[in-house]
Amino acid sequence: MLVTYLHYSESVVSFSHNGCVLISGAKTEEEALRNRFGSDVIDQWLQIGTDDTSLNLSKLKRLEGGACEGMTFDFAEKYLQKLEEGVSPTEAITQVSGEYVSGATDKAQLAQIFYYALECDEIPIESIMESTLKLQPGRVTADQLAQHQAKNQAILAKFDELGKFPLLGARLAIGLRQSNIIAEQFGLTITFPEMYIHEKFDEECDSDFKKLLEGLDDGCYKGNFGNHKVGHAVLLIKVDGEYFLFDPTYATLKFDLDELATHLWKEAFKISDKEKPHAFNFEPCQVKED
Repeated sequence: MLVTYLHYSESVVSFSHNGCVLISGAKTEEEALRNRFGSDVIDQWLQIGTDDTSLNLSKLKRLEGGACEGMTFDFAEKYLQKLEEGVSPTEAITQVSGEYVSGATDKAQLAQIFYYALECDEIPIESIMESTLKLQPGRVTADQLAQHQAKNQAILAKFDELGKFPLLGARLAIGLRQSNIIAEQFGLTITFPEMYIHEKFDEECDSDFKKLLEGLDDGCYKGNFGNHKVGHAVLLIKVDGEYFLFDPTYATLKFDLDELATHLWKEAFKISDKEKPHAFNFEPCQVKED
């Protein structure tokens, strides 16, 4: 928190700790989760999934590090609930921000765990990557690749540049499916994201990325940045042209446009493969209608 304060003292609304409660061992991961969170809670989470994106119980794993995905869902739920109660956006941000000083809530930790246990009925990502260079008999056929692209037609149609990066496109499509399933557990819906694709990462923030942020409507956005292997989740709230960023690693921060663009770009640059395509996407979050 000291480092965050030194870097962002004038921007901090409230600090955040991107951490979790370590869970003691058991015979199975599922048993360990039941011991920690209770069987009734785990039974409810075990019901999530769809026909083409289902839970793979072998992927259930206790958290040992951050829970940024889960924390952004948790923040979005509480923030939007405050708005429905008549609290002003800035006051709602202040009230919710203080809940993450000591780390992720239980619900946020579970969301993180089950997000990564969701498995899409897709061609494995590694195979998609190889197929862009050369179709390999016995592994990936032209028909399989065409079927994969058809499943993600919405993304490929809206963002022509993703046609150049099928591996990244696949990761984004899978992530959007996972997000929608987890969002339901928080009473939220996620709609199609605003997206920025960068083919090769330079240290200097791109002006088009800043334009994307500037063009966002006021609202609540679940943000992700990364490549097909590594990423980070944040929550961006735009209110009357002002930007509030909940970055679980640091704090809730109030930024102007230039500060926001610089922060996101630098954080993405830290984890990027500079020679690989990189994406920022901002998924609008809304309370799910009954």
